[in-house]
Amino acid sequence: MGEKAGLKRERKRMRLVTTTVLGVVAIMLAVAIAGLKRESRSGLSSAAEASVLTRFDSELVDRITLKNTGKQVVIERAGLYWFFTEPEMDRADAIAVNALLDQLNHLDTVDSIGEKGETLSASDMGIEGDQAIEVIVSGAVEEGSSKRFENRVTVGLPAPRENSVYARRGEDGKSYVVDGNPRKWIESPTEVLRDARLISASPNAVVQIILRNSTGEVALHRRITAPRQDWAIVEPLQVWACRDVMDELLANLSALKVTSVEGAITQREIPTPLPPDSVVIQMQVYGVEQPLTVFLKQIEAPAIEGAPALLEASVSDRPLLFGLQSRILEQIPSEPNDYRNRTLARIPMAALDSIYIQSRIDPDVVLKSKKADETLSWDVNINGKLVPANQTQVAELVSAVNEAAILEFSSDSAEDIAEYGLAPPSRRIAFFMKFPGPPNEDGTPGQIQTVERVLNLGWIEGEQQRLYANFDGEDHIYQLDPSFFGSVATHPLKWRSLTVLTINPFHLRSIRREYAGENLALNYRYRTDTWEAFRSGVEVTPTLDIASARKFRDRLGSFTASAWSLSIGNALEALQNPTAVFTIETEELDPARGDKQTRLYQLKFAEAPGGRFYYGKMEGSPDVFIVQNDKFRELLRPLTTHRSVNP
Repeated sequence: MGEKAGLKRERKRMRLVTTTVLGVVAIMLAVAIAGLKRESRSGLSSAAEASVLTRFDSELVDRITLKNTGKQVVIERAGLYWFFTEPEMDRADAIAVNALLDQLNHLDTVDSIGEKGETLSASDMGIEGDQAIEVIVSGAVEEGSSKRFENRVTVGLPAPRENSVYARRGEDGKSYVVDGNPRKWIESPTEVLRDARLISASPNAVVQIILRNSTGEVALHRRITAPRQDWAIVEPLQVWACRDVMDELLANLSALKVTSVEGAITQREIPTPLPPDSVVIQMQVYGVEQPLTVFLKQIEAPAIEGAPALLEASVSDRPLLFGLQSRILEQIPSEPNDYRNRTLARIPMAALDSIYIQSRIDPDVVLKSKKADETLSWDVNINGKLVPANQTQVAELVSAVNEAAILEFSSDSAEDIAEYGLAPPSRRIAFFMKFPGPPNEDGTPGQIQTVERVLNLGWIEGEQQRLYANFDGEDHIYQLDPSFFGSVATHPLKWRSLTVLTINPFHLRSIRREYAGENLALNYRYRTDTWEAFRSGVEVTPTLDIASARKFRDRLGSFTASAWSLSIGNALEALQNPTAVFTIETEELDPARGDKQTRLYQLKFAEAPGGRFYYGKMEGSPDVFIVQNDKFRELLRPLTTHRSVNP
């Protein structure tokens, strides 16, 4: 037994030793493989192993040198961008440069010259002489290292094989036929690899633009960080700018492509005053300290209408004078009004606290908002009491003001206000908004800021009716479509919710319908969803159509009017002899008393003169509503049949 125990302990010890040794070996192999992988990313051995002309890590390359018969072109990396540093300073096309590096890194060696007895000379292959182009790719051996690598290849003439060239590897001097032809990038690098975009700034990062031409200057600004602010004109006016116009302007500027280099700029001067057919554009890019200045001048008018003109262009971040063809000078708006927002306002619905509407005749309309669970709802003041407002109508008012099209910028002087029917205005709409203030130093919410915008509407009668508008505190006067004037209701009752009656089926006990001599009573039990029907006191439950009864209950329990009537004299007279009367009995909890109480609701309807619609009134309410004929007839549909109907 002792021997067996000893053997067991020995096996266990050997397994432990074996596992440890294998673990150490695995770690050493992993380190060795990682080292080999690092080494395989660049150098002669990795190129030979991969059967390519040269191999390097593109992400570590920061300098490309191209040499040909005494000429040298140097391109250097700066972050994500590439720049020519010789023979001239300019911006290179990063996409094209990266494409060149990618192709150099994947030149497969398909044939080794000399191994099969070829007698081609270096000049025949173009790897020496005027046709030879030496490419030197260099950079740090690894990120943050001061040690550098340098890969050299010489690209010669095209080989007989399709899409291939002769090339020499600099490290070992061997010549090959390689699959791929990078000469399209390196024969004229300052033309092919130059950034053809006149302006490299992203349109989304531009926060300020100043445009100056021979007639004046316009300055525009926006904020792209919190709190964000859309484009606005700051000079010579202080108004909102049109989003579409600014988007098109930035798109047109970004689309400018260089077609030629006219020479170096020895002294950068913009003439004053500016000649016609020229423009200066100064742009501030977010995160860039120095503004970018672009000068465009027409050199030759288009040969035919609608064709691009020949322009001369200079940019402050490039040392060269460029030629380009574009219609940009005719596309850039020339007057401040061309940049202005063509809609009336930008009232944020979510920030609204209250709205006041004043007219010359009707009582003031007072609309108050309230929030519950992030849902905004509105009440209207009727006879000193807040009642639910027509939510859709309030939203439509705000949308109508925000989207009202400006037909004409009539004036920018408040001195002319009386000529436009605005002294006093025919109507005033005041929007009171609340915005969170900046946080306090201790991080607590800052004081709420209240902002008021009051829209004045002026109505001019005459052969051609005109509607004008301006905002309190602003000099600008706008002409609007006259139909906007009639879309703003001025009486509080017109803003009341069209919901006349809301009954929860849980509380319903009975409904009585009196119409054309018929007195139909329906008793309802919610818990069992059962009905009883009586016509003039006689039970007719077996003939009751349950589906029709349920629809009748739902229509009456969520009844809405078509409109509220302001002229109630004729309505009240007609309702003295109603066409139909509906009485609803419910049993509801009285919060004040803490017990259930019976409540009665009674709706009366009477036909309006001419039979165009029906007047309606809730018993106990002074207000009269209007309901269309088809909606009224839905309440009169038959509820019983001539035979028994099973529930």
